[in-house]
Amino acid sequence: MKGRRVLWAVSFIGVGTFIGLILASGSLFTHTPFSPFEAHAQTRLFAPPSSPRTPPPPSTATAMALGEAFNWAAERAIPAVVMIKSETTVKASQNVIPNLPDFFPRDLFPQIPDQSFRREGLGSGVIVSSDGYIVTNNHVIQGADKLTVVIGDDGVETSARVVGTDPRTDVAVIKVDLTNLPTLELGNSDSIKIGHWVVAIGSPFGEALRHTVTTGIVSALGRNIGIVDSDNRSGYTGFESFIQTDAAINPGNSGGALVDLRGRLIGINTAISSTSGSNSGVGFAIPINLVRDIARQLVENGRVSRGYLGVQIQQITPEIQNSLNLPDRHGALVGDVTSGGPAARAGIQRGDVIRTINGTAVKDMNDLRLRIASTPPGQQVRLGLWREGRERTVTATLDELPAEFQLPSERTSSSSRTGAVSRLGLTVTNASEATGRRGGEAQTGVLVTAVDPNSPAASRGLRQGDIIQEVNLQPVANVQEFERKIAAVKAGDSVLLLVKRDNSTLFIGVTIPN
Repeated sequence: MKGRRVLWAVSFIGVGTFIGLILASGSLFTHTPFSPFEAHAQTRLFAPPSSPRTPPPPSTATAMALGEAFNWAAERAIPAVVMIKSETTVKASQNVIPNLPDFFPRDLFPQIPDQSFRREGLGSGVIVSSDGYIVTNNHVIQGADKLTVVIGDDGVETSARVVGTDPRTDVAVIKVDLTNLPTLELGNSDSIKIGHWVVAIGSPFGEALRHTVTTGIVSALGRNIGIVDSDNRSGYTGFESFIQTDAAINPGNSGGALVDLRGRLIGINTAISSTSGSNSGVGFAIPINLVRDIARQLVENGRVSRGYLGVQIQQITPEIQNSLNLPDRHGALVGDVTSGGPAARAGIQRGDVIRTINGTAVKDMNDLRLRIASTPPGQQVRLGLWREGRERTVTATLDELPAEFQLPSERTSSSSRTGAVSRLGLTVTNASEATGRRGGEAQTGVLVTAVDPNSPAASRGLRQGDIIQEVNLQPVANVQEFERKIAAVKAGDSVLLLVKRDNSTLFIGVTIPN
């Protein structure tokens, strides 16, 4: 709206005072009314009805039945919804004059040591297994040094650890070391429809409002609002297909439950659209079918593996529809095809319109991206195409999403997630695989795909894109060898790394932290 800026607010997401009026009459002694009016008032207020009450009209009975349904769903779901408290150490640089020119003596402008402070956050989560696995949003726990989960009406607190995160969908799994916990039955988000009643449960605005229940309807399905983390370098954005609801969602509700009237979990509350930062009747939840798949992979593998087709796609505009004589605007137009990729191998060409996947219509570009990414690598998909005014079908075998299109958390392989590599603060992959995908000269060693900015590796100048070829003068061929050699170095000792960077080779020494 002109002159008004709408803020997309990711929902990290008072207590009133109730005033009672106590009506008291009488004393310790028998009270005799002093007037006929008082006697009449007492008779009217407290005497039993002289005749049976009139039954409520059908409309009232229906409303009362709906209220009972809300109550039943809420009571079923509340025990499995928890509050999550996070603590994060934030470092703030206190440089008096940053970027001081070299012609000024440095001792005239001393630097104040960097300061750090603790930042606390609040969110919600849902227990999905009796042995302590909890689903929440990635943004609720991202970067946290300490996680505390508050369970039950009595507010039992226990520490939690991160099992895995997926910034692309804003899903995370954490775990507490408790058993026999209450859980929520998982519903089927593909079966919900616009207009269905839903119940949202979470902890808006802090601990005083734990287990707040709000109700509403499903306002829309398949929303893509562009709030999930993206990689600006590659342009490979997050995967979104939100359930939109008008059930009140506020800061602190993030990670909480969206349930149907049978008390089944159908979504994880994630975001709001607001001009004020608080609820305005437009909230969003991740469909549970997407959450279920992501959470399973995080628990089993610690990472999410995604399918890759190897096409650049775009939306179908009215002009494109007319130019290609399409019957409607469903599908995605292929703008380019990656050489040697799954699409190229299947015979897909620039200018094709992908209309169906395995016989199911493709709504738009975002629908195609999400469905391809949600399909395991190595699996075949049947793609219905529109080419030169005719329909045709091809079969493509998907590859795994290449490293250059992945976020750092996605690049972490199972072998590089162990303590050995993380001791240096590096995320690595096999250099031969990475360079091969890029079409460059095959390399030996491990490719650095991410560096923790607060790690020993970062302090010694290691960078993303470096290739580590030796550890303590011993060659390493892959991630497994690198891991073993780093693990063998004692805490407090230094390790010598031979690094190939661009067209040069250098040695970098890094001390293993205690």
